[in-house]
Amino acid sequence: MIVKRSADRGGKSRAASAKAIVEYITRAEKGERPLHIGSEGFFAESLQAQTAEMAALAQCAIRSRNPVSHFILSWPEHEKPTPEQADEAARIFMRELGLEGHQAIWALHDDTRVRHLHIALNRTHPETERAVKINKGFDINAAHRAVAIIEKEQGWEPEARALFQIDDQGQAVAAERDTNRHPTSKARDFEHRTGERSAQRVAIEDLAPLIREAASWKQLHAALADRGASYIKKGSGGLILVGETPIKASRADRSASLTALTKRLGPYEPAQTQVQEKTLSATPEQAMPAPSLSAARFLEYWQQRAAWLREKKAATEKLKARQEIEREALKRKHAQQRTEALRGVWRNRGEALNAMRAAVAAAQKADRAEQRKLHQAEREHLRERHPPLPSYEAWLRLGGHAKEADAWRERLRSTAIMGVSWVEPKPSNRADVRAFEAVPVGREVHYRREGRTDLVDRGRSIGLAKTDDTAILAALQIGHEKWGGVALRGSLEFRQRAATLAIAHRIQVRDPGEGVDLKAIQKAHELKQEQTITQSQTQKVHRSRERGGYSR
Repeated sequence: MIVKRSADRGGKSRAASAKAIVEYITRAEKGERPLHIGSEGFFAESLQAQTAEMAALAQCAIRSRNPVSHFILSWPEHEKPTPEQADEAARIFMRELGLEGHQAIWALHDDTRVRHLHIALNRTHPETERAVKINKGFDINAAHRAVAIIEKEQGWEPEARALFQIDDQGQAVAAERDTNRHPTSKARDFEHRTGERSAQRVAIEDLAPLIREAASWKQLHAALADRGASYIKKGSGGLILVGETPIKASRADRSASLTALTKRLGPYEPAQTQVQEKTLSATPEQAMPAPSLSAARFLEYWQQRAAWLREKKAATEKLKARQEIEREALKRKHAQQRTEALRGVWRNRGEALNAMRAAVAAAQKADRAEQRKLHQAEREHLRERHPPLPSYEAWLRLGGHAKEADAWRERLRSTAIMGVSWVEPKPSNRADVRAFEAVPVGREVHYRREGRTDLVDRGRSIGLAKTDDTAILAALQIGHEKWGGVALRGSLEFRQRAATLAIAHRIQVRDPGEGVDLKAIQKAHELKQEQTITQSQTQKVHRSRERGGYSR
């Protein structure tokens, strides 16, 4: 579950703002009414009267510009809260923000792929008529803590890299900080749509190690140039250019910031050689594969996208070059016009000279504005001629491959074996884990195979980067050793495979997640065992008969 706070747009009175928020969260969207509308802290019963009551109380908080806050709670796609659970979540949220007894109106929506709950919270105290500060102004921090408690009390799947987690006493505490850099949500969305690695991921995974290993600016520039990248100084900071895409250096690694590099390598020295243009985006082999996907279809989409990018880039560069020539031509034309208009003797004719200059400047300003308008129209026409390609998921659906599209979508769900409490990560020596090399990394233990990290023990969970049976069984064995029983998080396919392996190896699964029938899997396992035993006994009888040692 994630939480967001809607930005305060301002420009309205306190009462008008309160009415606008309630109207927005309770109205029909995309032709669909909210699944459920609830409220708390009102004398009135109808929604219209409650809205007026909230606006009236908000108007009393004269020291607050906008005392009504708008929060949105979103569940993952596979979790579907009921209206009763939405009511409970809203009341828990109010309680954890310290606003019990305050006015609140909420609405549960199902107009997108995920169910989400809009909550309009009036921070105005009903008795003192003053706006309450949530967590001394750090309301989004308190909101994340409240989300962790809602997940715990209602049994929802914890969000990956959540800010808070529940300890053994059931209290929300700050989660262990992940010191590794990760691409932003915008970059991950790009990767999900296209299957290509984002420029941020290239900088974090490929270029940051080169920067850390460099012993001089010259060596740093040479290492980056070999990968088609460069490091430049911009203002008081540093940028990494991944192809033509600038990435803030500290986003790739803390040690890659200009301040850190200046301390280590001395004053900044620019690169002496021109960076050769190279493609740093994903190849079909580098692109992150999804389960149950056709490699041929993925390659087809990747080739179509690469061709589209080449065509669009060529057309864009051609248009830019022509427009630059037209701008330079207009500059020369204007210079000639000024020379001709101001030719002659203007002594003692200052007012006339200023008037002529103003007239020429106005005419030329209109020419430049007309040219900008024309160039803008040409750029828009170019975008129309090269519309964005559909995302890989949409491309699959358009081709009639709905199952593969669903598999592609589910691949981003966090795949993990969860425990009941945080247990300090320690290397395991179980037989099923010996195929992996256990390497302590900070507060985590990374289990590597063939030089690649496939499992990460984070104390409360074991994340899986690879989901073959060997990796899944190793994670289950580690979880069984740590907690005695495990919960499964990830795609339906992963959870079914993990549950099957767990039952086969007598590992208790406390929570398999939605869609996994443990009883059916247990029954199928027992039937398979009976068939194996029967088959073994039959083979024994046949062997005995062949040796002549069996008679009836």
